[in-house]
Amino acid sequence: MTFRGYKVHIIVVVFVVFLGVALGVQRFVYGQRVVEPLERAFAAIPGVTEVALVPRRGETDIILHVEPGAELPRVYREAEAAAKSRLGDGVGRILLADRRTEVLVDAFYRMHLALQEGAATGRFTEMAAQLEALAAELPLTDYRVYVDDQWVYVLLVSNDHFLYEMVARPGTAGRGSEG
Repeated sequence: MTFRGYKVHIIVVVFVVFLGVALGVQRFVYGQRVVEPLERAFAAIPGVTEVALVPRRGETDIILHVEPGAELPRVYREAEAAAKSRLGDGVGRILLADRRTEVLVDAFYRMHLALQEGAATGRFTEMAAQLEALAAELPLTDYRVYVDDQWVYVLLVSNDHFLYEMVARPGTAGRGSEG
């Protein structure tokens, strides 16, 4: 079939090839100029072992794999600063990946009321005493709780598995962890 002397099927094939090449070049340039430098910046944060960037509705979610012994508040604040400086308004959620099990999820559930109460009231010494008593009854190898002005960070460990959670203090937009 022809249109004004041109073969339509050849025009369609050339258009599809050109579009494919253009999209491929765009993806390559985006990876070289945006994704790779961003991944290097997050991987340079002490305690971060792996980074995944996930585009979501005009924003980029950042999934950090963090060593179980890392200081969570420092890691999270550095990741948040790096994300804001490089992505601006395009920052989505910053998530802490973990290796959670049902045992750890159940342990967190049993602790979450004390954590929420401590985050809401600011009575962290009472929260610590409650958590100490609860942890003694739970099958945990270790646990750590960190507090800063925005979050209560929780690390629960059971053998080779661990769970990260972040409990927002009043006035903090919810972000968090991903198992």
